[in-house]
Amino acid sequence: MKALLTIALLLCSGLVRAAPVTLDFEGLLRDTVVSTQFADRGVLIASDYGAVTVFDGCCAASGVNTLNGGGFRGVTLTFVDPDDMFRPATTDFFSVTLGDVDIPGNGLTAYDLDGNQIAQVLSGCATAFACPGDSLFETLTLSVAGMHRVVIAAGGQLSGNAAQGEATVDDVVFNAVVAQVPEPSALQLLAAGLSVIACVVLSRRLRAARLSRGRSASR
Repeated sequence: MKALLTIALLLCSGLVRAAPVTLDFEGLLRDTVVSTQFADRGVLIASDYGAVTVFDGCCAASGVNTLNGGGFRGVTLTFVDPDDMFRPATTDFFSVTLGDVDIPGNGLTAYDLDGNQIAQVLSGCATAFACPGDSLFETLTLSVAGMHRVVIAAGGQLSGNAAQGEATVDDVVFNAVVAQVPEPSALQLLAAGLSVIACVVLSRRLRAARLSRGRSASR
């Protein structure tokens, strides 16, 4: 009984959590367009620069596959409920390994459910083509609560220049997502409030009617 109680307390306190999700893209064929294949793991994948496809020609951190995000310029990951990809979710840890890093301006930017930037980390490559290129694998991490969307800049765009074909994206890791329950709108709150008031008024009227009938019967 004591052991069961301990387990229950751990679960309730959030100290026991699901294992992190790891995506290495090894189960996909070259040139596969990647979008909703990992929705059941809690993430949708896209790019502002075109389709995200599987690449196996260079610079994989593990295995042979990486992501070609819109011509190696960027990948966006949006976290969703694994049971309903139309319901938003968040995570509090994210990491990715970039390969073939040889220009500055690569990195990660995280946004919350309202689209506000909440965190950013930049690659350590500071001078164009002074980094080891194909032989450089750099793992970038973000650890902040409330991350709903993470944008991976792989084309140097965080330097202020236009994005260009550059780094590969591999070995995405994130903590198990937490689905978010949408907050009720102002109209829903108003309707709920009016319903409560109506119930109170009706209850008082019914009680008054019962009291009136009771007084009449006692006369």
